[in-house]
Amino acid sequence: MSESKNSLIERIALRLSTYQTYITNLSKIGKTDENLNAERIYTDVINTIFNLELSNYNSVIFNNPGFDLIDKKNKILIQVSATCSKNKIQNSLSKININEYQNYNFKFLCISNQEIKNVKKLKFQIPNTLLFEPKKDIWDVSFLIQHLYEVDIIKLEKLLTYLNQETLDIINFKTLSSDIATIINILSTKMDNQYEDNNNKVFNIEEKIVYNNLFSIRNYIYNNASSISKVIKVYEEFEKQGKNISKNVISQISRTYYELLSKYDDPIKIFWEIIWNLENIVKNSSNLDIKNISVENIRSSLSVIVVDAFMKCKIYKKPGE
Repeated sequence: MSESKNSLIERIALRLSTYQTYITNLSKIGKTDENLNAERIYTDVINTIFNLELSNYNSVIFNNPGFDLIDKKNKILIQVSATCSKNKIQNSLSKININEYQNYNFKFLCISNQEIKNVKKLKFQIPNTLLFEPKKDIWDVSFLIQHLYEVDIIKLEKLLTYLNQETLDIINFKTLSSDIATIINILSTKMDNQYEDNNNKVFNIEEKIVYNNLFSIRNYIYNNASSISKVIKVYEEFEKQGKNISKNVISQISRTYYELLSKYDDPIKIFWEIIWNLENIVKNSSNLDIKNISVENIRSSLSVIVVDAFMKCKIYKKPGE
């Protein structure tokens, strides 16, 4: 029996969102090598979604100024970047040879988790021979995911197969449960119950995201929330062994959150710093099993564990507080 269209879209969205976060985390530590691979991957993704004939122009002219992808038939230029700012976009526009690319439509694709809403409202100095409307021509990964519903099921199946192959080393979903178990076991040995919170007030997850100004990572939270059943099962297995590990792990996450809250005002930065802090604990562990888990899977597992704590309202304010 073939997979439903909605199921295919959900799996593609998860792949793209995970890859987006991977790019974001690398850019935070100054590593941009993966951006070259991302240009190739997004060339195929965009071609599939919009039925275009884009090619990577950097394969013709290395580090081509102004744009990365070109579709000569449809006269489209696309700049792919993990940074979305007025300066970045304006700089790209100014470098394009306006005589060679007259009447081309310029688009800017942000492949990181950076919010683009405010940038789309800005005004740019647009060369007379180029077509560019910020509101509709500045894209992000969420924009691409939204347009998956316009793609026929055969193309979606091929796209999922392609992404499974191209991003396979980024996250191995088959080992996610065992990786989570290993990481939870490591974290539990470092914890105390100082920040245990017994308040289990029911809340709406969307309200909590908005209330805590986390809308720019909304999709990331929802995508990881789809995997928290794996965290719950790990906690349950440890409880069967007489180990109440969940309280210890959640206590450490809460403690990390409150420590960061005293340092930073930006709720998005706090979210990523929680994951980075926990990652340092895990990577510095003497547990030999951690050596068999890739850095990417450590981060992916920690993301699910942290979102589980968020869903249980152990970090960030409950709506109405």
